[in-house]
Amino acid sequence: MSDAELTKVEQLLDVIFEPGFKSSERVEISRNDITTEEQSLDRSIQEAKNKLNTEQLEKRIEQFKQSKKPKNG
Repeated sequence: MSDAELTKVEQLLDVIFEPGFKSSERVEISRNDITTEEQSLDRSIQEAKNKLNTEQLEKRIEQFKQSKKPKNG
């Protein structure tokens, strides 16, 4: 769990267990945190797709090379 996630959990626990908590107070996740996490996730997904595409391309190149080799038998 990241530091940001731990902080959010701690804030939620404070809301639940803090005796002086006022019901009008709210714990909010900043939009900036969400945007940053979404961008990070998007980057991770894109990197995984790129790696998969690269591996598939390398496999196809190897298959092509194998099909073009003369068969000595």
